[in-house]
Amino acid sequence: MKPTRSLARPIHKMSEALVGCGREAIVYGNCVNSWQDIQKGDCRREFEQFKNCYRKVLSDMMKKK
Repeated sequence: MKPTRSLARPIHKMSEALVGCGREAIVYGNCVNSWQDIQKGDCRREFEQFKNCYRKVLSDMMKKK
């Protein structure tokens, strides 16, 4: 069954926002990958940069609506 258009749009916007933060996603992923026994907070700075980028891109996309 195909998703309805209203369900597919939010997913599409989220994936577009992720593309807009590719550098931050790579930096965060590399940090997580560098730990053998990662603990909460080990990549906090990288995650915050990724999260902030993602929120900004999504916010900018919503303003263009």
